[in-house]
Amino acid sequence: MLKKTKASVLAFGMLLTASAFAHHHDDMKISANFDMNYTHWSNGGSGNSGEAIPNHMHNTNANELNIQLAEIALSGSHKSLDYWVSFDAAQLSADGEFSNFITEAYLTQNINDQFSVTAGRFYGNLGFESIRAKDNWNYSRSLGFQYNPFWHQGVAANYDSGQGFAASVFAYNEINGVDSDTEHKSYSVQLSYARDNFAATYNYYTRGAGESFQAQGNDGLEIHDLSVRYDFNEQFSAAINYIMTEAAVNGGDDAEWSSLAAYVHYQANERWDFNLRYEMFEAENLAATGAGTFADNVFSRNAASTQTTAFTKNKINSITLTAGYDLMNNSKLMLEYRMDKSDEEIWGDEDGNADDSQNTIALAWVFSI
Repeated sequence: MLKKTKASVLAFGMLLTASAFAHHHDDMKISANFDMNYTHWSNGGSGNSGEAIPNHMHNTNANELNIQLAEIALSGSHKSLDYWVSFDAAQLSADGEFSNFITEAYLTQNINDQFSVTAGRFYGNLGFESIRAKDNWNYSRSLGFQYNPFWHQGVAANYDSGQGFAASVFAYNEINGVDSDTEHKSYSVQLSYARDNFAATYNYYTRGAGESFQAQGNDGLEIHDLSVRYDFNEQFSAAINYIMTEAAVNGGDDAEWSSLAAYVHYQANERWDFNLRYEMFEAENLAATGAGTFADNVFSRNAASTQTTAFTKNKINSITLTAGYDLMNNSKLMLEYRMDKSDEEIWGDEDGNADDSQNTIALAWVFSI
């Protein structure tokens, strides 16, 4: 608790200092993001607050008010150098480490109009969706996105043609880690093209052997990620995201999982928007890797279940309906219904029996300036 307090005080002091500095420097900007939700989980047996919802990494706790993001960011430029640093009070870890309080901190050196180099800590480049709720059509995240690395510490070389084509090459430490416990690093390549109403991005990600990704040890990880978006007009947009991952498990069969998600966005008027996401998630031997905090819920019975049978293969179909209402003050309300349906009875129902489906209803308030 003392570490947490010290870290919070230190961060608050840094923010005050930076705010005072920004007041005298026109090129520095202060932005803020706030994300709070209440999520009802149909399978919650006890009805107590704080129950963990399987497969919901970004609105995990059921039947309680959750602050998912409370972020303040400072950004700006000095000559050819751009900088960004953001602090998130909601993500301060239990051990109170100050490094976990900083969500992103990076510098970008612009070599010329086309080439630049970025170094520091930043969110991952994979998937159609984003860590920040304000950047997404739906509130909850897809299963495929939840298995992607969320953030990295490393460097990137960037190229922007100025004609719609862009490319980046990344070199990282461990997945979601500050320090790497192995000599093997993670590498990624991103190719993107955007023109008029069309945008497409392809990411390739590879990682060497290590121990932090899973308990048993593996011989590497490989991810292919493709997303395509098309804006039909000012009201209708659609997108498709395909993610395919393969992990070579040390001493066992390879693990594979994939996600195909389709999105539809409709902007009814200046206040209302309606969004649909349909996802088909398929995985094999994923539990052997220990990947993700909810791997056991994809391949074996939920802790609430009275049965213990495990599965090596499984398919989950998920449908998500989200309505957004713009409060016209840089914030919006998001009401969402989501249903996950599995081939196997991997969850527990409200009575603790095995179940093949779960439903959630979430109400979120998202603010951004």
